[in-house]
Amino acid sequence: MKIALLPVLILSSLLTGCVVPPVVSDPGYPPGPVVGPGPVQSPGETYRIGESRGRDDRRDGRSYYPGRYRERVAPGLWGSFTSGYERGYRSYVMAPLPVIPGPGPGPVGYEHTVYQNGHRAGEMDRLRGLPPNYRRHMGEFPLRFEEVFRRGYQAGWH
Repeated sequence: MKIALLPVLILSSLLTGCVVPPVVSDPGYPPGPVVGPGPVQSPGETYRIGESRGRDDRRDGRSYYPGRYRERVAPGLWGSFTSGYERGYRSYVMAPLPVIPGPGPGPVGYEHTVYQNGHRAGEMDRLRGLPPNYRRHMGEFPLRFEEVFRRGYQAGWH
């Protein structure tokens, strides 16, 4: 089936003048388009791609490291990419859960929501094989509720 589609893809590429960028294999990370030679050449476009990659890395629990994409970015565009990556990584915050009244003597109202967010973050980190460290989620909760988030995170991770 896949082989049968190859002539159609080649023909449509030739007719439309599209250039399909090569995909660079990076074990452990999703493949992405090559940034630089090819369809992406402007600093603004490279910045937006960096922002997207940073947001994806933060969402997926990866450490802050734009260098994992170094081979995919043209040298003249590296500054734009890293600026976008930093903004995307630093600005991504998981969407909070809706406020749910807490049961019994536990946290109630907004505290319950922070606790649930911590619980969810702990579960996600455990499923990703990350060591327990609620501080990697700093910025996802108000500092005055850090202890509540930490308790939820610990309960979710264990």
